[in-house]
Amino acid sequence: MLKENSLLRQFTKIITNRCLITFVVIFAIFYMLLSRLFYLQLVMGEEYLSKQNVTGTREVSLPASRGNIYDRLGRPLAINKSAYIIKMDASKVKIDADNLHDFIKLMESKNETIVDKFPITKTMPYQFDFTGIGNTEKQWKLDMGFESEEELNMTASDCFEELIDKFKISPATTASDARKILNLCSMLYAQRYQAWEPIIIAYDVKLETLAIIEEETVKYEGFSADVQSLRYYPENKYFAHIVGYYGKISSTEYETNKDKYRQTDLIGKN
Repeated sequence: MLKENSLLRQFTKIITNRCLITFVVIFAIFYMLLSRLFYLQLVMGEEYLSKQNVTGTREVSLPASRGNIYDRLGRPLAINKSAYIIKMDASKVKIDADNLHDFIKLMESKNETIVDKFPITKTMPYQFDFTGIGNTEKQWKLDMGFESEEELNMTASDCFEELIDKFKISPATTASDARKILNLCSMLYAQRYQAWEPIIIAYDVKLETLAIIEEETVKYEGFSADVQSLRYYPENKYFAHIVGYYGKISSTEYETNKDKYRQTDLIGKN
């Protein structure tokens, strides 16, 4: 009986030892971590890797250089020349009316031209103009966040005023400047679900302008320079109509060729 009591006390002393308890807890934790690691790395490794590749990879379209065109004597009719462009990174450039207005004033002071994709005429009474933009009125309104039936039936003037409020453009801004700001704001907003796609906003930009943008990276964050091939007609620009030219797909062309093209594609015109 005494021997049994002695063994019981020794057993109780062992199982209540703090070091032993700590060791058991640590062992249990490491066992759970190793089991989870085994499950993630070996059991589910391939599946998680494939998911990561899908969510971490994005396809970005890069414009290809067009072929040169010569006449039968070898004289160039349409060739490419390298020119600087300005791109806007939708993931970095904030939709801030004041900052965008500063950028616009810089471009205007250097006599640079910003791509105009805003489908509302420049003068009142405002009208929709989707020529060469490759979009439809309904799709553009949906891209701008207009979803209700009332919003989808708004006139160009109503859309203009609504977007001024939406993008918080100061009432003191002139209508002309407000439209220029809305042009950039609408590009950024429409690209919000594909922010990795760069937006080209100016072609054939002077080095002086690029230097200012590259030097003031904080002020013009998200704006960057790149080199792209632009079409050049040595004889005359009107040769574009003779040898043929391409442009953004129109709404009519897109509706009849939805299975072949996207709304942002460039296609042969004539």
